Amino acid sequence: MMHTLPVLAAAISNSRCIEPKRGWKEPSILWTTVIAESGRKKTSALRAAMAPLRRLQTAAMREYELAKNEHDAAMLHNSKLT
Repeated sequence: MMHTLPVLAAAISNSRCIEPKRGWKEPSILWTTVIAESGRKKTSALRAAMAPLRRLQTAAMREYELAKNEHDAAMLHNSKLT
């Protein structure tokens, strides 16, 4: 899949860099394009490449919301005690 490599590079983002020589750091950035006529399934291929990341992001957001709600409830409870 053409879209997989740039999607993975975007997922890595600036969290990892290579340093070919001292002081010169390169992040994981790829500039790509897909050239094809309209109706050639470009969007569906991109969606397929991004699907695993979207599932991970959705799960991470659920965990965040649960943790935030627990934190907010604890803060509210603590404020009522003082």
